[in-house]
Amino acid sequence: MRGRCALTLLIGVLLGCGNGGSSPNGGAGGTAGGAGTAGTAGSGSGNSSALVRITAPLHGTFVDEGTTTIDVAGVVEGLDADASAAALDVNGRMVPFDASNGTWSTSLALQTADIPQSIAATLDLGSGVAAHDRIVVMRGPSIEKGTRATDAAFIQVTDAGFDVIEPLALDLLPIDFAAAVPEGAEVLPEGSCVVPVGDACLVSATAVVSGETQVNGNITIAMDAQADSVLIDMSVSDISVPIDMSTSVGIDCAVIATLGTLSIQGAFELHPAADDPAFVDVVQSEDPPLSTMQEGVEIMADSCNVDFLTPLVNLLAGAFTPMVESGLESFLNADLPGTDDTPIAGAVEDAIATIKVADPVGDAIDANVDGVFRMISESEEDILLSADTDFTARCSGVEGAPTFERSFAPAFSAAPLPITTPAGGLEHHIALAISPTGFNQILRTLTECGLLVADITELSLEGEPRPLTTQLIGLIVPGLIEQFGDAEPVRIELRPTIAPFVTGASGPDGELLEMTVPHLQVDFILPEAEDTLALSIAVDINSQGVDLVPSEAGNEVGFEFAAPDASQIGVFMLSNPFGADLETIQELLPAFMPGFLDAVVAEVPPFGIPEFAGLTLTPIEVSQSSNAIGIFTIGSP
Repeated sequence: MRGRCALTLLIGVLLGCGNGGSSPNGGAGGTAGGAGTAGTAGSGSGNSSALVRITAPLHGTFVDEGTTTIDVAGVVEGLDADASAAALDVNGRMVPFDASNGTWSTSLALQTADIPQSIAATLDLGSGVAAHDRIVVMRGPSIEKGTRATDAAFIQVTDAGFDVIEPLALDLLPIDFAAAVPEGAEVLPEGSCVVPVGDACLVSATAVVSGETQVNGNITIAMDAQADSVLIDMSVSDISVPIDMSTSVGIDCAVIATLGTLSIQGAFELHPAADDPAFVDVVQSEDPPLSTMQEGVEIMADSCNVDFLTPLVNLLAGAFTPMVESGLESFLNADLPGTDDTPIAGAVEDAIATIKVADPVGDAIDANVDGVFRMISESEEDILLSADTDFTARCSGVEGAPTFERSFAPAFSAAPLPITTPAGGLEHHIALAISPTGFNQILRTLTECGLLVADITELSLEGEPRPLTTQLIGLIVPGLIEQFGDAEPVRIELRPTIAPFVTGASGPDGELLEMTVPHLQVDFILPEAEDTLALSIAVDINSQGVDLVPSEAGNEVGFEFAAPDASQIGVFMLSNPFGADLETIQELLPAFMPGFLDAVVAEVPPFGIPEFAGLTLTPIEVSQSSNAIGIFTIGSP
């Protein structure tokens, strides 16, 4: 990686733990094209060009979790002396090879407790000379790149979150009162009897809306989660409607009818859209139907305040409320033109359509995100949107970076996110969460785009940058100085061959996650000597802590990688052409650790926290909930 992760992994190499045998438990994150070129034997033997290669299975292959044995095949090449002097060891088992063509095969038992399975072959040529090859096979569930992982990402809105959204929701839920109670609407139909006499009518009247309906008071909105729906309750005060009245006795006058308080209430269900589940379909519930409730009707009609017209004012007051309710209900319950959505449902859909949870993460890791909502559930405490996702790299052809066809997909059972944060018990508004499988898709993508790739040509010693030369590396590989002198430049290349992965377990020192990095290839190269390979080793990091930490700005979350403990690092020889001793490597490499800390400085970029319905989200806690990695936030306008 061009960042801190590669640095901590390299620290593990410098600690020199492990040996040429099997490593502690670890794992792989995807399938790669191979583990690199098989190493040739060291100097001092007639078979110095001999090599051993493992040809099957391929490095990074996934096998089912129930697999207990695996067939391994390979070939020995380049023997130019008596083949009977060579002995082949595969995972501690002596394996014969065909002297005529070098082929060999064996069956190995897999370690049932391990996810990664190390297969190491050593061709002993005598006199301390050996050739090596090593692959890693992944034992466990996996998912193919291009396939959405089920329940990989979640969005939770708590009831407290709705309280924060409510002030902004007025802009998202427009109601056109002028359209609901339009000019010209009939309040009293023509011929409405005002003063009846027996079966006859002494005075009749008509009344129509004569101008624009206005809201002079406050509009408030309350949104509350409830079982299987979201309840939206809008309250409007002081709705005034101008009305012209005319009577059969030639008395005409204008009045202002005012409705003191109007409550508009409806329940709405959220579902993945049938035609495109990347979006949410908001459906106005039929039960209960949208309803209106009013309090306090006042008629201001000074010019009509004559005793015999008092019944007209009373009649108008009685007819006004049903007219307003009917107009609003017709407006709010009708589908918008060209849609299947009522006005409020359409506005909520528009608000949800602006939520781009995947985009900031995708931009940060240079990935395309294919996500669809699988399920949306409402309870009395929150709503939870569950999504299936797939991450694929936008980058291509990154030098030194592999590509993978699969990533590790540990078993995961989706569970409701808590109403308060898991660690601190804090009230939060919006939570964003990702499953271990989704996180592994991200790690796979990061690795394809350069995670763990680094070229190191200088170290910081006593605060000063010093170029890497054979004078330093010769302490590890003594044969270099004899052949090239002590001033030859050296480049150390870090190359991942399998993507890191997580299982959902916490880190060894309480970090958010435990990450495993199998078979990181570390090559020591002499660039001015035709890129001569001085030494090649494979490093397994079997347990490394990873945290997600909010940035100082508060709207981003970044990765932090802890240095792995020495006991969790395995080192395997891949190519040793100058006869380096692994015990010497273990003893001397720690002296280089401070220099490597300064040499690898780039970090994995943080990813931004998206806005939600117009709210800026600030993380207050990043923690696990039922093995999901949750970012718990509070929202502000």
